[in-house]
Amino acid sequence: MSQPSSLPSATFASVTGVWTPAHYANPEAPVSQTAVALGQQLALALFHLQGLCVFDHRAKQTSFVSTGVERLLGYSAEEFTTDFHYSQIHPDDAPIVTEATRLLNQYIIERLDNPLTGMVFSVDYRLRHAQGHWLRVLRQSFILEREPNGAMIAAAAILTDITAHKVTNDVRFHVNRPDFAAFVRHAQRKALPTALSAREQEIAVMVVEGMTSRQIAERLFLSTATVQKHRKNIRHKVGSQSIHHLLQHLDERP
Repeated sequence: MSQPSSLPSATFASVTGVWTPAHYANPEAPVSQTAVALGQQLALALFHLQGLCVFDHRAKQTSFVSTGVERLLGYSAEEFTTDFHYSQIHPDDAPIVTEATRLLNQYIIERLDNPLTGMVFSVDYRLRHAQGHWLRVLRQSFILEREPNGAMIAAAAILTDITAHKVTNDVRFHVNRPDFAAFVRHAQRKALPTALSAREQEIAVMVVEGMTSRQIAERLFLSTATVQKHRKNIRHKVGSQSIHHLLQHLDERP
């Protein structure tokens, strides 16, 4: 079932904003009917506890939602736009899901000449059912259509109810590409604030790489107490969240 939707709000803007009009030969082109047709075909092969939606990045709108979404979540295809989808993610999970998805799009942009054959982005999180309770869903996203220059026209997302299989509330995300973990770590290093001193920057990078205070102390020939003091100053400058908060949710399997 096709469904036009309005431009995304700020909730989803950081994800959709990665694909700017400059990436497309004709940014005003209508929704890709090729991607819609592919979505319809894929939906026929889904299981009972799965739904599928297609988001057109060029047109900035949801172009297809399968009937399985209503069966899974209780929302009609007309109301389940991608923007609405993000607004129903549990508030504790939404920042990780949004940032991980934004990084996925940035990863693709930096590899426009790579076919990325078989690439799948997987992330699980809590999603509100239309009746108000929370479901744990696994979202598996993949590219449906690209322009000749590599820009992504549309992507599909399969939603699977995994509530009966996962009882913890941690968010995990993964891309089946061997260089994605390194890409995420590099992005986290670049995001470190410039207000950090040279030593704090050095220690912060090691924290992002997953090193403990003891390992950092041994590497830099410092005492563990000194490293912990630096880490405390870093947390004060960066904010309340750990500087490797996103990386704690990254599944680094090859």
